[in-house]
Amino acid sequence: MPSQAAFSALTLALAAIRTARSRPTFAATVATLDGNGQWVPGHAVVNYSERTWRFRDAEGSCSYTPKGGWTTVTDGKPKRLARDRDGWVPEGLELLFPLELPMWGGETDEWRIVDAIARGEQVHLSLQHMGDPGLGAKATVSMEWGVVTEFITPWSEVVLRDIRLWHGARKEVVQESLFDL
Repeated sequence: MPSQAAFSALTLALAAIRTARSRPTFAATVATLDGNGQWVPGHAVVNYSERTWRFRDAEGSCSYTPKGGWTTVTDGKPKRLARDRDGWVPEGLELLFPLELPMWGGETDEWRIVDAIARGEQVHLSLQHMGDPGLGAKATVSMEWGVVTEFITPWSEVVLRDIRLWHGARKEVVQESLFDL
């Protein structure tokens, strides 16, 4: 049975995640460790209040708007995807939508939370594999941003770097730097 401190820490993390929906638009670099031990960057812009996002990495880009749905661009060719995928986000973007991570112990999740520790502006989660309790993983929730800043399993590592607000006058500058790679 988790301690009262762990329960309180998890409650803080969930409150921060829910509060993120009211935060201003922000941009972040998402880094994924590939099979060769190299960090592969991706770039994201998220507007929770408008429910829009864009993501670009070495394989291409994708975006979502409630009005237009999903759009992907690979080899310079845009393609709209079926609307039945509206709730799904690409793997590199899951940290920005923490409830989409497979760590909440649900029927389709791989992991469940077994401990939580609040330290400063972060909540560190210890995870246990649902099918093999001997496997552990970890995730860190940023209380400031309401996102997961790292999700580390035995077979993958994804971290957020350079989280920053996307302000009006700077909007075009950020957009150009993120999407004109």
